Amino acid sequence: MAFQHVGIVIVHGVIPQPRYQIQDQTAQALAAELNKLRAKDATGKWVADVLNPPSPPAKPPSPPAGYEARTTITRVHLLGESSYVASDVYDVMEAYWSPLDKNKTNWRSVLSWLLSTIFVPANTTARYMASWQKTIFDLTYVLGAAAIAVGALVLALWIALHSFEKIISIAGTGTSKTSVGLSALWGILGNPIQIGQFLSLNSIGLLACACVGGFTLMEALRAMISVVRQRVALSKIPVQITSRVFFILLLLVISA
Repeated sequence: MAFQHVGIVIVHGVIPQPRYQIQDQTAQALAAELNKLRAKDATGKWVADVLNPPSPPAKPPSPPAGYEARTTITRVHLLGESSYVASDVYDVMEAYWSPLDKNKTNWRSVLSWLLSTIFVPANTTARYMASWQKTIFDLTYVLGAAAIAVGALVLALWIALHSFEKIISIAGTGTSKTSVGLSALWGILGNPIQIGQFLSLNSIGLLACACVGGFTLMEALRAMISVVRQRVALSKIPVQITSRVFFILLLLVISA
């Protein structure tokens, strides 16, 4: 009997996971999905069982040095058929990598990984040495990206300071200087209560309303784009189109 090998790769988050928990959850979810298709293919009920691999022989020939028992397998198979011999089976195995990276993910290891993977001259594990054109491209790419990021940050700070000075000159309390320094902006970012020294309560309220309106307007535009992209699928469910259009109109009203 010929078997088709199907690989199932499940990647969970970084939250603590007991061993075999994600393996059992995956197998049970797979069995549940297969049972939903039972009416179509007229097969029996799918179940998930734990399959313990055979232990190494206690008598000679003894297992080699450093031998470790195989991990437990969760096998999805048809009810009534042996979990060891079945026509169709799905083996779900877990690669428990958590102990391999304990206390190893720190800034030094991350920086070392970046240097060894991005910069070819620092990569001592590469099979082939790159050409000098590739090395120059890597250095230019990384340094250029860093320069663009720093430039964008400086430009954003300059625009923020310029906008802040404009707001104060137009809606300021009149008791503060028209021109403020970058230190004042940093002080407000660290302690927003200090903005009361430059703006009146009414001005702060109007600015807050403007921020909410701008945010809801962008959300409405994003929702419009989503509806246009999914118009074919949504046309089959009229209630979805109605609810989304109503939600978009509500966002537009709030932004107005």
